[in-house]
Amino acid sequence: MHSKPPRISDGLRTKFQAIATETAELVPPSAYANYVIIDPTTADPERILPGAAIYVGQTSELRSRIRSHLRQAIRPAPEHAQLYHYMARLISRGAWPVFRVLETIRTGSIACLPSRFGLSGCFDRALGCLTPGPSNPDF
Repeated sequence: MHSKPPRISDGLRTKFQAIATETAELVPPSAYANYVIIDPTTADPERILPGAAIYVGQTSELRSRIRSHLRQAIRPAPEHAQLYHYMARLISRGAWPVFRVLETIRTGSIACLPSRFGLSGCFDRALGCLTPGPSNPDF
């Protein structure tokens, strides 16, 4: 069951739209995009991305999906994934998550294979980044 998206100000709505539009500019209509959400405050040890990967996803509606991620991060509900709580902390510190398209594809049946981008270790760390533990005291 989906909950209603949180109410947001016109200023935030405009910022969300700008982020989504800028990221999705290179994605052709009806194409799927493999994308990554990046924490710009944490260095990518592989020096491939402009920060540490915290999430990887695939969608045919990139603008809409990015706006959804950002709306949920503004007021993450307790039942929402750790990703949104992590993003909320970034935003509260004035650091907006960075969205990057890794690849565009014609069909959603092709899975994102991080090794194709030379990012295998990066995505292994991304999964660990959202897991509570000694290496991540914020959780």
